[in-house]
Amino acid sequence: MEAGDKERAADILFGRSAAPPPKPEPDMAAAFANGALSIATFDWAHEEPRLPSKPLLGGSAADVEYGSTLGLFALGSVGDALALSGATVQAFRSVQTRSFFTVQGEGDASRLLAGGTPWPSGMSRANLGEGLYTWGARGQAEAYKAALEARGATGLRIMEGRMSAVEYRRLRTLDLRRLDDAAVEEWMATHSQYGEGLPHPFQHVIRETGNFGSEHYFSADVFSSFKF
Repeated sequence: MEAGDKERAADILFGRSAAPPPKPEPDMAAAFANGALSIATFDWAHEEPRLPSKPLLGGSAADVEYGSTLGLFALGSVGDALALSGATVQAFRSVQTRSFFTVQGEGDASRLLAGGTPWPSGMSRANLGEGLYTWGARGQAEAYKAALEARGATGLRIMEGRMSAVEYRRLRTLDLRRLDDAAVEEWMATHSQYGEGLPHPFQHVIRETGNFGSEHYFSADVFSSFKF
């Protein structure tokens, strides 16, 4: 749908004159975050649109491809309809969830499903602190699982944990990938079990492993934000 067609369609839909007075853009992120509206969500892991709403005036799934503009859709529980010409899928990041993948044996899988405690400790299972150690992509978890199985591990499973993007953005995060090698080594020597093991204030630490990609550590105090 061309820009002019979208404007004319919106005029018809809302009964507006040809030259309505300008109105402020609606705060779409807030509307979706508080659950007042729903239009579409996007599966970022598989790059697929999800359209629970009924398209209006020529809108289609093709309009919801990554980064493309949206057409007109019937919205949510309030039954309203809004013209979203020019909005992009980026505007709906507030309703997406972030997925992380952890490789666990049967006992630890049951422990996580029951709330996580008691948390393992020590260098091999809590190098950055007590909490959840994950991978950002299922393929990375699969590669890690295969490596463990090659060393004799059995009964492993991959668990997907989801956290809302809103909660994810609120975490106190340290991304070690953004630091130079010297700074990473200094931080690890101070705070990991390889070194002094001193406490740190971060709820989420990302570090590059070299073999499987980026590991995401989440401290035990934010584990309740995950849904499995």
